[in-house]
Amino acid sequence: MLRSIEELIKIAEAGGGFSMDASRCTTDEVVRVARVAGEHGAELRISRICGKSTEDLVKIAAAGKGHVFFEI
Repeated sequence: MLRSIEELIKIAEAGGGFSMDASRCTTDEVVRVARVAGEHGAELRISRICGKSTEDLVKIAAAGKGHVFFEI
C-alpha cells in the first residue's frame, strides 16, 4: 500500500525509518520528508532517483542532515 507524503512525515516524526520511491514524488515532497527525517533521527532510503538532477539530490541530502541514503 502506498503512503501519502503526510503519512510518511508522521512516521518520520515518530523516528521511524523507511524507504521511499522518489519517482512517485516531487523533489519538494522528498525534501519535506528528508527534513523531518533529519530533525527526528529517522533513516530515509530513497530509491529510483534517476529522474532527479544532481541539484535535486543535493537539496534532499542537505535537508536530511546525514539521515538520507540514496540507492544509486
